[in-house]
Amino acid sequence: MKLIIKILLTLIIITIFVAFFFLHILINMNGRFLLMDKLKNAFHKEVSVGSLRTRLPFDLIIKDLEVKGLFKINEVFAQGGMFDILSGDFVLPKLRIKKAP
Repeated sequence: MKLIIKILLTLIIITIFVAFFFLHILINMNGRFLLMDKLKNAFHKEVSVGSLRTRLPFDLIIKDLEVKGLFKINEVFAQGGMFDILSGDFVLPKLRIKKAP
């Protein structure tokens, strides 16, 4: 019985790590376009994003963010961000903007 519990716990932990890894890959591949779409809907203006990447565990790094006619930011660092997939809300305990012209 103990062996079955150990195997199940190991499989659950491996599944969580694999899901976490693929979530980071998905965000790195499609996150830029999702962010541009969300910001375009929020500001009703043309939005461009140079790049978006994730860093373990839940950090986002956005480079060359521009909302035409409003602002341009060279780099945004969002640490510890959590995304509520059902409501579309972000929770960011720490947001740092670097080199905003």
